Amino acid sequence: MRFADFLLRAELIAEIRVEEQKERMIAAAYTAWLMGAGGKKSFKSYITTLGLVEKPAPLTKEERKAIAQDAYSRAAKIVELDRKRRERTG
Repeated sequence: MRFADFLLRAELIAEIRVEEQKERMIAAAYTAWLMGAGGKKSFKSYITTLGLVEKPAPLTKEERKAIAQDAYSRAAKIVELDRKRRERTG
C-alpha cells in the first residue's frame, strides 16, 4: 500500500469515527430531552442549541419562490388526480 493510500484511508476512518461520535451524542441528547432537559423546546431546536446540528443556511428569495412553485404544482396535480378519481367513481 502506498503512503498516499494509507493517508486517505486514515482520513476516512477519522471522519467515520467523528460521525459515529456525533450520532452517539445526539442519542444521549435525545434521552436528556425526553427527561425534560430541553424545557419546552422541540428536539430539533434543542440539538441545534447544543451545537450537534448546524442551522441551515437561509434561503434566497429565488429559492423560496422555486420551492413555493414546486409545492403549488404538486398541489395542482393532486387536486387534478382527485377530481379525475371522483369523476370515475361518481
